Amino acid sequence: MNEYRDEQVAAALEEFEAPDHAPDFFPRLEALLAEEEEARRLRRRLRLPLRGVRVPWVVRVAFAAAVAAALVLVFAVPRVGEPEEASAAEIKERVSAALAEASTMRGRLLYRAVDALSGRVATTRYSFATTARGDFRVTQRGGPSDVAYDATTSIERGVTTSESLGFGRFYYERRGVAPGPPDQGPSDWVLERQLGSTVRALLAANDPRVNEVVYRGRPAWRLVFSVRPNVIFADLDRLDVTVDQETAIPVRVLATLEGAFRSELRLDRLALDAKLAADTFTIDFPPGAEVARSRDGFRRLALDEVPAAVGYQPLVPAQVPAGFQLAEVAVARATAPTASGLNPRSRMVVSLAYRRGLDQLIVTTRVRDTGRRWRDPFAVPGVPVRSTRVTFASGALAGSSVRLAVDPRTIPHIWALTDELVVTVAGDLTRSELLGVAGSLESGP
Repeated sequence: MNEYRDEQVAAALEEFEAPDHAPDFFPRLEALLAEEEEARRLRRRLRLPLRGVRVPWVVRVAFAAAVAAALVLVFAVPRVGEPEEASAAEIKERVSAALAEASTMRGRLLYRAVDALSGRVATTRYSFATTARGDFRVTQRGGPSDVAYDATTSIERGVTTSESLGFGRFYYERRGVAPGPPDQGPSDWVLERQLGSTVRALLAANDPRVNEVVYRGRPAWRLVFSVRPNVIFADLDRLDVTVDQETAIPVRVLATLEGAFRSELRLDRLALDAKLAADTFTIDFPPGAEVARSRDGFRRLALDEVPAAVGYQPLVPAQVPAGFQLAEVAVARATAPTASGLNPRSRMVVSLAYRRGLDQLIVTTRVRDTGRRWRDPFAVPGVPVRSTRVTFASGALAGSSVRLAVDPRTIPHIWALTDELVVTVAGDLTRSELLGVAGSLESGP
């Protein structure tokens, strides 16, 4: 019989009584961090003329966020036939159509970035594959890292190095994985599911001009996006993307901060709708290997079985954008807190995943702990996100506190607090589509 370590830890944590932070704790913390970051950036600018750019020591997760931001742009531009001029709006339309119609995607990528520990530039190469079902596989070329997720079974298996030692082989298996955000879904930071939606957010927020350039002797488009840096650790403030005109495939993505190099990504051998081998999303562990096994707490059900499992009627959209189909229904009695651990522990969670090609839309509900403060479930400490308050005159969210966020630094989403539930609608949608889905929510199934 398998023993799941995270179940033992969760049981211990349930017994631990910790006082809540003061209501203004997090606003004050973020304000102090922002002041310190601004002072650090000022000191850095003053040193530049004399000493050149130095990269401070930072945690690895900040660079993972930068990777994801850069990769967002890599997979989002589809193939077209002939070289032609294109506006940002036209590229956005092509992005949406390509992701909505693709059934599979595979390719190779090379990623160069400033190493978080040494300050040196490190290079990593990967092969990847993903499907419209939600499966993915990311394999490090020439290295130990290999991660595969089977959406049919909601099982993720992986091989990586020891986080504490930095070498060796570490095997793990996750079962009961959530369909996606704001809950911890598959570990697909390379093939982040909201690629198309993030690109649309970048285009909408910045409306970049498309410049005609020549890249390695071929006509290309160059798109430059400005983004707001993380206020805890300034990760990047500009993305510079070069797209080959003949194929409309991005060939280079450069991330910089105040003009200093942060990362560069190059993509090749990109193929859409290619046939993938049956075992693409399967990893077989060596006989006798020690495997760390965990359960994330989600189980798949039919929609009409949900009320009996969670004790309430979930909110279900009466309308979704054309092409989206309900692909997964998952519930969890208890699971990890959202908002990077800042929210109360989630209870009686329902996650409905809709898919359209490589696009994804997720609607979630969870029981609200009215005695504690709830933050945006998608919040990441230090990451500035603009949101606006919206009001619905009808539907399940009428009269509730509702916020809409379409910002380059987050997944486009709506989150709301009703008297009993915390509700989210998120994914590869435009602002008007998000409002349409959220406004149509009603008690289901």
